[in-house]
This record gives sequence, structure tokens and C-alpha cells, in this order.
Amino acid sequence: MNIVCNAAVLCFATLAITTAACSSTSSKNKAAKSSSAKTAAAAKTEKEKTGAKAKAAAPNGENKGATFEEVPCDGDTEDVGFCGDDGHVVVCAAGTWYAVGCAQLESGAFCGEQDDIVDCYTDE
Repeated sequence: MNIVCNAAVLCFATLAITTAACSSTSSKNKAAKSSSAKTAAAAKTEKEKTGAKAKAAAPNGENKGATFEEVPCDGDTEDVGFCGDDGHVVVCAAGTWYAVGCAQLESGAFCGEQDDIVDCYTDE
């Protein structure tokens, strides 16, 4: 093995350790793909809460407007979220609904729910 290969192996090992340390869940339970609520109205009714990753990324997500699926993003829906599909968390933040792409936050991430929190998770 030459130096280039060793450097690549070391970089890969460092990346794997960093990724594991930053994964969205550390509990032994795995997140269920998707969320129990499938629409903004259902998420509001069930008060589905958004996790820290999706909430932090909301301003960089796709702006869906102040009202999404006829549900306003207001005090009653602040921090409410649901899986719009397998790869996106739809979250109400600061008066606007956003669709946050999980794959843009972390490679292999999906929209899921664990312990009543809807967020971007990985299988690791």
C-alpha cells in the first residue's frame, strides 16, 4: 500500500467516525420511516413535533408559504412537522412551511419518526 492509499483509508476512517458521532439518533430504537401524520392537517391535529435537524435546516428548505394544504403556519402549528415523502420533512417555522430535504443534510438520511419526533434520520 502506498501513501495515497493510506491517506484515503485514514480519511475514510475519520469520515466514518465523524458521521457516526453526528447521526441523528443514538438510542437503540430505530426511527420508523415516514410519520404517522401524512398531511399538514393531520400533523396539526396530532401535534407532530419536528426534530432539531429539520428545524435548524428549515430556512434553507423549499419555501411552501404561510399556508400549506390549507393549514396556516402560526402559533398553533409552530414546530409541527410531518413526512411529505420518504425524503422530506415538511415543517412550520417562523410563520412559513418549509420542505427540508433530508439527503441534503446527511447522506442516506430519510424522513422518519422516533419517539414522536419527525426528523431526518439514518439507519446507522
